[in-house]
Amino acid sequence: MQYLMQIQKDIPPELEMPAAVYVTLMKSGELRGCIGSSRPIYPLYQAVVSSGLHAASRDHRFRPVQPDELEGMDIEISVMSNPESVDSYLDFVLGEEGIILEKDGHTALFLPEVPVKYHWNREQMLNQLAMKAGLSEDAWKEGARFKIFRTRKFSAPYEVPEY
Repeated sequence: MQYLMQIQKDIPPELEMPAAVYVTLMKSGELRGCIGSSRPIYPLYQAVVSSGLHAASRDHRFRPVQPDELEGMDIEISVMSNPESVDSYLDFVLGEEGIILEKDGHTALFLPEVPVKYHWNREQMLNQLAMKAGLSEDAWKEGARFKIFRTRKFSAPYEVPEY
């Protein structure tokens, strides 16, 4: 317990600022979990820890990460800028800006690298985003609102500590 108190005491002020964060886990180049928040609610260090734990254990698309999978797991932290509303789905740079779709109480988000990784054009990406939000594939064409954001990325492979 004293160790945790020492860590909190030594946290730089920049990590104490609230931040929107997504943590992505990759194993052998395949997505293994990705969870975060597009709103800056918690201090950056807490948001990273919480999102990392949830990506490993609560991403409904995957079974929880097991201890034997940790070796070689790539961890990517995306710190988001504040999302800005745009007038149209045409008002963002594919592959450079992330996008949030909102419609009828449904919301979904793609980080900037997602359409690049899957080689999607704008329409393909928007179709996938609408389906991710639980809407029909073409729901983005009418009545949807969009926000864009940028990310700063940090990544490293997980190294299993030796005891």
